[in-house]
Amino acid sequence: MGCRSGLDTHDSTFPRANAMKRWNLKSLLFYSHDGQRRDIDLKPESVNIITGNSHTGKSAIAEVIDYSMGSSECHIPGRVRDACSWVGMIWVKDQTQCIICRKMPPGPKAVSNDVYLDVGANIIAPKSATDLRRTMDCETALRRIEQLLGIGQVQTELFGAPSRTPVRVSLRSVIPYLLQDDQHIINKNALLRTSASDRREQYIIDTLPYVVGAIDETTVAREAELRRLKAALTSEERRQAARQSVVAEESTLTEALIQEAAQVGLLKDIPANITAQAARDILRALDADPQEESSPFATDEQLELLYADDRRLSGEGSTLRNQISAAKRAIQASESFTATGRSEERRLSVVKLIPDEATEDACPLCTQPVRDRVDSVEKVRMAVRRVQGELREVLRERPKIDATIAELENRLTDVTTKVAAVREKIKTLVGETEARRAAQTLSERRSRVLGRISMYLQAAEPTPVLEAQAQSKIPDLQSRIEELESELDPEAKLNGLDLAKARLNAMASEIGALLPLDSRYRLSPFDINLRNLSVGIVTSKRREDMRDVGSDENYLTLHVAFLLAFHRLFAERDRPVPGFILFDQLSRPYYPPDPLRPTQEEVVTSRQPEVSSLRKYFDVLFNEVGRGESLQVLVLEHAYFSDDPRFVSATRERWINGVALIPEDWPEPP
Repeated sequence: MGCRSGLDTHDSTFPRANAMKRWNLKSLLFYSHDGQRRDIDLKPESVNIITGNSHTGKSAIAEVIDYSMGSSECHIPGRVRDACSWVGMIWVKDQTQCIICRKMPPGPKAVSNDVYLDVGANIIAPKSATDLRRTMDCETALRRIEQLLGIGQVQTELFGAPSRTPVRVSLRSVIPYLLQDDQHIINKNALLRTSASDRREQYIIDTLPYVVGAIDETTVAREAELRRLKAALTSEERRQAARQSVVAEESTLTEALIQEAAQVGLLKDIPANITAQAARDILRALDADPQEESSPFATDEQLELLYADDRRLSGEGSTLRNQISAAKRAIQASESFTATGRSEERRLSVVKLIPDEATEDACPLCTQPVRDRVDSVEKVRMAVRRVQGELREVLRERPKIDATIAELENRLTDVTTKVAAVREKIKTLVGETEARRAAQTLSERRSRVLGRISMYLQAAEPTPVLEAQAQSKIPDLQSRIEELESELDPEAKLNGLDLAKARLNAMASEIGALLPLDSRYRLSPFDINLRNLSVGIVTSKRREDMRDVGSDENYLTLHVAFLLAFHRLFAERDRPVPGFILFDQLSRPYYPPDPLRPTQEEVVTSRQPEVSSLRKYFDVLFNEVGRGESLQVLVLEHAYFSDDPRFVSATRERWINGVALIPEDWPEPP
């Protein structure tokens, strides 16, 4: 089943007489979590078939290709997703190969941004997941593949929607033309995969003119140049119109500018009966030496520094007050302890009345025997000495606390004085706010007047070189714009799209004539609207949309015919789209899935009545591949034509009798 430790890039199994025109898929790669690798090898420029039972992983292949090619979502089914650490593929065109592998998203994460990419003539796929490493992120990998395919840096011009922002053509623009999964192959509402979503469908429509060759990189570059030149022409026309206005009203303008200069203090006196030349000389002198005065007021930075000092000193004052309060609480506690200790000392001082020879068995005062033993006189005296010692310790610490409080209060006084001084400065500076604002307003007015003077002089006194350039600039711009407009005739671009549509309709109708179709449509041409990607059949009475045509077989024929027609057009126009199409379950109209039981592989022969219709699709696929346009087709099927040598030869794998995409012994992480 293709489990190998390495890929021989000089495989001679599939010899080709002619050079490949388009990229094909050589292998699909699956990496386990325990060092195993699973390969599915395909034959370039050929029909490739994988058959088997349901729930063996066939439908996962389209999702693996989509995910590996940069999808922003991962819809690979659970068993494949959980059992694989990386998935990928090998693309080939002649001797050049491109290996792209993408890490599976861990846990509930939507996608992984880790991509392994390698391009060359003699490359070997990594043997196991431990040999894979991130070589770039997903976005960078997509750009590399776009370069290989020949997709340029193109921002599409949107047809009929000038208010919308042009979109960038990317690798994701071509993926819908490669995959027809089991949910889309007989979809009556959408021709292309992912086009059922409004946002994604609009992206496909926006990029379609480039994909089908109605526009190319040269056209897009010329359109961008045309937009830039038109903007430059508008700007230059406005500039020259302003200059002409300046020259026509020179006397009025110079007088007004001199008056404004005097009003803002740039001029002290305005000469009487001034001539135009004298006025211009005055303006020229102001432009060369504006003599602006610097502001005598404090800056916002100075005020901010004072506010910072105020915050710092206030914090210090708060800390000192807390320390003083704590010291005073300590004094209160010591005074309370002293009062209690002296009371206890007085209570115990009666021990002085007791004789030294008193015993514990007699009353210490009358010496008469007692029944209960009493504490010895020595114990009482020890208690008196302990209390007296503690009182002396407290009295010894009191002066230290008093000294600390005095020091803290002195520091607090100093800080309070500094705070008052800082706040006085702040008050003074804040009091100057209105004056400072007035000065700033005056400075701004002077700057505006000087700016108008400078603009006037530039317009009224251009240098000879600038004058000559200005005289020729507008004619030069107009000449180039006319040249580009003749090359970029909007009608010609629309005609290009119409021509692509005509070619697609003709080729799809030709292909459809060979496929099963309801008899009432047998001689009717197929039609596609490239503005909204709707397809249908044109009868003698009307155009019937695909959903109105009815029958899964009719839907299938329209899908197959137009996908093959698109690829004929891509080959004909040398478009940057891989020559690969995946069809999942062409037999779906004939062997629909049974939700009550798993579908087994259907071994069919030409003697069965429904087989003749299904065989027509495979006949068309073999014929299309045989046209020599480097087209490769991968079909995922339940049906297996055991008596058709072409079908049997094209079958790469059969997933029956326990065989599946993912081997049973592949572990899943906990």
